Amino acid sequence: MSRSGFKTEVWRCIGVVSACGLVGLIAGSAAAGLAIGSAGYLCWLFIQIYQLEKWIYRTRQASAPAKEELQGVWADIGYDVQLLLARHEKEKQRLQAVVHRVQEMTTALTDAVILVDRRSNMEWWNKAAEQLFDFRDVDLGHKLTNLIRHPKFIHYFDQKSYAMPLELTMWRKDQHLEFQVHTFGEGERLVIVRDITRLFKLEQMRKDFVANVSHELRTPLTVIRGYLETLADSPQLPKPWHKIIQQMEQQSQRMTLLINDLITLAKLETDQKEPATSPIAVAHLVDSVLTDALSLSGSLQHQLTTSGDRDLALIGSERELRSAISNLVVNAINYSPRRQPGGGAL
Repeated sequence: MSRSGFKTEVWRCIGVVSACGLVGLIAGSAAAGLAIGSAGYLCWLFIQIYQLEKWIYRTRQASAPAKEELQGVWADIGYDVQLLLARHEKEKQRLQAVVHRVQEMTTALTDAVILVDRRSNMEWWNKAAEQLFDFRDVDLGHKLTNLIRHPKFIHYFDQKSYAMPLELTMWRKDQHLEFQVHTFGEGERLVIVRDITRLFKLEQMRKDFVANVSHELRTPLTVIRGYLETLADSPQLPKPWHKIIQQMEQQSQRMTLLINDLITLAKLETDQKEPATSPIAVAHLVDSVLTDALSLSGSLQHQLTTSGDRDLALIGSERELRSAISNLVVNAINYSPRRQPGGGAL
């Protein structure tokens, strides 16, 4: 389209005013002719402005060619407006396609994704978040902390310091979740939630394994050390065996230190302990400890006996109870002299 609208409008103004002035001059009043010409052209301008405003209003509903309704410079303006609207619509469609594709990609994620505005209201979430937290359409626009009401999460979300992720155990589904919040824009936040239940259970199994193995190894190692000490004190031991027994004692002592370190590490890693709910048969536990202790006593010939209610049961940790009773019995054996004929029981 030729950009001659403005020149055409100028020439139209000059032509109309000049023609009216010439007619007025012939009629004997050039000033009156000029006034009438200017008023006529002004009316023309108002009509074109009205047509432009009406066309812009209709163009928002359905684009129509500007040249069919407007003339001169107004047709050029209408054409430019139409180009801007078309460009805006094309950019809007492109952005909608990008947003739709991003939503499709996040829907395919197994991690929950929640978009929160600057007022902490939820704007969007993916399918994983909907399944994890039971979100519904009516929750759109509500505060996230009104739907995830865990006190630790509320504190973490409100403090606006997200350098480290937050790990929580959700009591409703017995799930272990990791929350990571990313800030962007003008106060908006992106919340990513990962289900780490399997990793948590594997880590707990590792800790329990280290703790249980450490405690279970300590008792047989104590028995082995007791036998080695007995052999070292035996006068019938051949001389060549003295050095061998000594090295075995050193290595067993080293293993004991390593096991103690493992036990300490297990205690440090266990920040929270679940309350025990199963009863433990004390008589059976004591009999098991005494069997190991008799092996440790060996040539010292200590007599170990039990008394009391055989049906006694306690609520507690079997591993810790075994460790406490075993420590008492082992210390009693190590620091009690050899049993004399007719002597009492330990």
